[in-house]
Amino acid sequence: MRLLLTNDDGYSAEGIQVLSRVLGEEHEVYITAPLSQQSGTSHAMSLFRPMEFRQVGERAYALAGTPADCVKVALLHFFQDVKFDMVVSGINHGPNMGEDIFYSGTVAGAREGTLNGLPSVALSLNEWEHPLYFEQAARFFLGILRCFDEDVLQPGLLLNINFPHQTVYRGIKITHLGKRVYRDTVSVFSQDGKNCVTIEGEWPKFVPEEGTDMSVVEAGFVSLTPLAIERQDKRFLVHIEKILKKYEKRTCFSL
Repeated sequence: MRLLLTNDDGYSAEGIQVLSRVLGEEHEVYITAPLSQQSGTSHAMSLFRPMEFRQVGERAYALAGTPADCVKVALLHFFQDVKFDMVVSGINHGPNMGEDIFYSGTVAGAREGTLNGLPSVALSLNEWEHPLYFEQAARFFLGILRCFDEDVLQPGLLLNINFPHQTVYRGIKITHLGKRVYRDTVSVFSQDGKNCVTIEGEWPKFVPEEGTDMSVVEAGFVSLTPLAIERQDKRFLVHIEKILKKYEKRTCFSL
């Protein structure tokens, strides 16, 4: 398969470098990844802002933009003549589980692929530096790719896969998103005569619940969570319709 790789840790990060090498053993790999760290940028786009880029390999570019920028520019310019089979984002240095998916640049890189009609996967490791863990995760994913068929490789596919920080996995399980409890704080300080703040916080805890991505990874399994690109919440349609009917009857307020 022809695979487009991106990430949010930067093109030189261990995760994407190991993934590129391992997947390159059986697939045609292309890379467009951020020039610098872009963790937590979610699905931000650098509209109307010049972005520096560098060719860093035969089929690899580094772009001074977000992961979503990278996928967009790769498909529209760098590799516009390549017919890709999949977008793979990662391997992220650190997990992306529960509420993380809303902030994650890694997940957003995969989501941008899905929005462009390509099946896409986000890969994250519950570890930051250990090279053996990245190697194991990359080879495990290579094995998963061998099992993919045309029934799975369809437009709209968006998978979020998290690996535990160990070299031997107990298996793989399909999961749903869990609940991570963040305790964020804001620190205020002065720097170079300017007022500044930083958003900080403790390492999040999770609510133990059977079948969640966090519980499964904590137990030593690989977590596979199918995500959706659904853009509306149908649960509230009935309630919103009631509000609109009240508005039409002017029962809530008068103009």
